[in-house]
Amino acid sequence: MSEVPESSRRRFVQYLGVAGAGLGMSGAMGSAAAQETVQTFKLSGVRSGWEGLEPESIAGTQNPTLEMSEVGGQYKIEWENGDGLTHNLVIINGDGDVLHRSDTVSTEGDSTSIEFTATEEMAEYYCEPHPSAMRGQIVVGDQSGGGGDYNTDYPDIKSDYDFGFVTHADGFVGITPSDIEGQVNPEITMTANQEYDAALVYGAERDDLNLAFVDDNDEAVAATGYVNDHGTESDVTFTATSEISAYIAEDASDTYRGPVTVEEAEGPSREEQIASLEEEADFVLDGITEGWGGLAPSSIEGTTNPTLEVEAGQEYTIGWINADGVPHNIAIWNDSDESLQSTENVTTQNQTQTMTFTASAETTQYVCEVHPTTMIGEINVTGLSTETAEPTEEPTEEPTDEPDDSTEEPTETSGPGFGGLSAIAGLGAAGAAAARRMSGSDDEE
Repeated sequence: MSEVPESSRRRFVQYLGVAGAGLGMSGAMGSAAAQETVQTFKLSGVRSGWEGLEPESIAGTQNPTLEMSEVGGQYKIEWENGDGLTHNLVIINGDGDVLHRSDTVSTEGDSTSIEFTATEEMAEYYCEPHPSAMRGQIVVGDQSGGGGDYNTDYPDIKSDYDFGFVTHADGFVGITPSDIEGQVNPEITMTANQEYDAALVYGAERDDLNLAFVDDNDEAVAATGYVNDHGTESDVTFTATSEISAYIAEDASDTYRGPVTVEEAEGPSREEQIASLEEEADFVLDGITEGWGGLAPSSIEGTTNPTLEVEAGQEYTIGWINADGVPHNIAIWNDSDESLQSTENVTTQNQTQTMTFTASAETTQYVCEVHPTTMIGEINVTGLSTETAEPTEEPTEEPTDEPDDSTEEPTETSGPGFGGLSAIAGLGAAGAAAARRMSGSDDEE
């Protein structure tokens, strides 16, 4: 076997080193390519909530839970502005600290995205301009929150309430209904204008927790009391309205917050309700806290607190519809702000009510007694009769037994005293009577 020259040996070793480096780079590139695989979630942003688009598992779901199975994996959230309002998307941890934030988009149809590495601290995503309605959960790795680790054995809550939760360090844990049992801050669905009972049970080692159903500004529509001892509970009964968008613990809303969807109730629509009122009422109004809105007839349509033109003595019916879900009633007042008649409060949105009254000089105002400074309008009554002095009776003379002085008795034309009679003959009836008395005196002489 011939000996290989040293120079050739060195070149061969260099070649192997280069080849090995190339193979190493190829493997690294392949590994990097594998790591660059990004799972993408696609959403549409509208004020009522994030709408899931892709993948198929979240399509059509409002505020879907974004499940990221791989801790350290690469993920992307792409979203499109669906309504032309200003939105963005942020990802926060359990303490409410922002981990990632997208650009703000204000034009309908425009889109943006954020790409990130999934970590176990990620808890929620939401829109900062609409934090209550546009909010969803993020689950990274094996953190399903599916109930195996949470005690939901509260049979009385399950039998007596429509919604029940127990407090936990992770958030509100669903007790009832069954489809939310064991879930952390689950989405719940209600039907507008329906009454619900909700309960909160103490479970976490903290005493600053209650259950409040809130609007987009986190203003409470209904709330339980605070629970502050193990096993204690508090409840609340309320009517679902479209303004409710979330449930929270008012003093710890970063951790204790879940989305609420309020669906329209089955039955007549608002338009159908108004059409029905127009058939039975002379005047139809919209009941809104800012002021009564004229709906019908056309002479008052679109007018706030319109003047109602009525005829004295005629009967009229006012019909109205609750437009904002705030308690209202309607009353007829006089000029002294005294109620002549009134109705019970109506608290449910799109509920209707009528009131019939007879127009008179006293019926001068219609008013919501819950909001008398803003919801008040005039009633103009025409055809009122003016007061006249009563006729006085002419005095009548009482009949007497004396002869009527107006009847002239026959007199002698000669004899004593005749000249006196002649002198006063022109004095009329009174004079004639006086003459007769004189004549009588003369006769006696």
